Amino acid sequence: MASGHRVTRWGHWMERTDVRVSRPRLGLGAVTAALLGLAWVLAGAGPAAAQALESAVNCASTDDGSVSGTVADAATGQPVDAEVALYEDGDPVETTTTEDGDYGFEGLEQGTLVVSVQAIGYLPLEEQVSIDAGDRAELDLELGRDSGAWQRLCDEADSGVFDDVAPDAAHGPAVDCAASWQLIRGVGDDRFAPDRTLTRAQTASLLVRVIGLAGTGLPEYEGPAFDDIVGSEHEETISLLAGAGIISGRTETEFAPNAPVTRAQTASLLARTYAHVVGVPLPERTDGHTFDDTVGSTHEDAINAVAAAGLTTGVTADRFDPQRTTSRDQAATFVMGLLGRIAEEGHLDD
Repeated sequence: MASGHRVTRWGHWMERTDVRVSRPRLGLGAVTAALLGLAWVLAGAGPAAAQALESAVNCASTDDGSVSGTVADAATGQPVDAEVALYEDGDPVETTTTEDGDYGFEGLEQGTLVVSVQAIGYLPLEEQVSIDAGDRAELDLELGRDSGAWQRLCDEADSGVFDDVAPDAAHGPAVDCAASWQLIRGVGDDRFAPDRTLTRAQTASLLVRVIGLAGTGLPEYEGPAFDDIVGSEHEETISLLAGAGIISGRTETEFAPNAPVTRAQTASLLARTYAHVVGVPLPERTDGHTFDDTVGSTHEDAINAVAAAGLTTGVTADRFDPQRTTSRDQAATFVMGLLGRIAEEGHLDD
């Protein structure tokens, strides 16, 4: 097993790592020796035969390389539909698209090449690989989600929509963008009350608006799903989500519409809404990462899935703080992450 080297470019971060290169079962040296030996034996046949064989040897020594591998989501391990291009000295050599995450280039001359990968919703990636004559380079590529994908939906969003949310605040851009998509509303007097806790009823209305933008249907309204939401301005949205199986009550008759929603509950609601719109659940997380404070939680799988998809993050690398209530400005970031992912999947209604 021989080794080359690759250079990984991820934003401005670069790392030099080994690329595994496997030799063919019949090494190029053996092929070359066999051809030269045959040329020696047949030398009596004349210079033309020897010259032809020498040309074959030269061709075999320079044009037998290949690069192949897989393209996968770095967090979930799921195959990614991507465009893979091969460059030499900045010039394109060949372009292909993945099939079930697999790609490959054959018949490559020896030298240093750059493999460039692009996929919707992911950060672009370039890796450098050196190929010796006859070598087969195996290069598996893992793409990280573009956490700012939803920001591409906000080119025409006004900045500083609410007086109490600074544009450069942690959730400021998401609040402005969510307001431009009419997903969120203020509390009056150009105020948003960003630190105020989001209620279960407000969450229901927020998610129904996302589903509406996606153009996805909901069951027909057949009256209040719970006794304690009758007369509420959120009565219909709560009932619609309950009918779709996205939201549930505390009991069969009680929803507790004014109770706060936790970060863990929000994660589950985001995951269910995504599945309802796209038609498939978010991919399970397979990179082995878990949050220390969510192990054993009924929301653990949903938290890991939405974090892997870039819909939300932990409060630290290892903590999610699942029981903390979701504030209104945090909800804006959560819902814009969801809308961005839905747009990536081609389910945003134009």
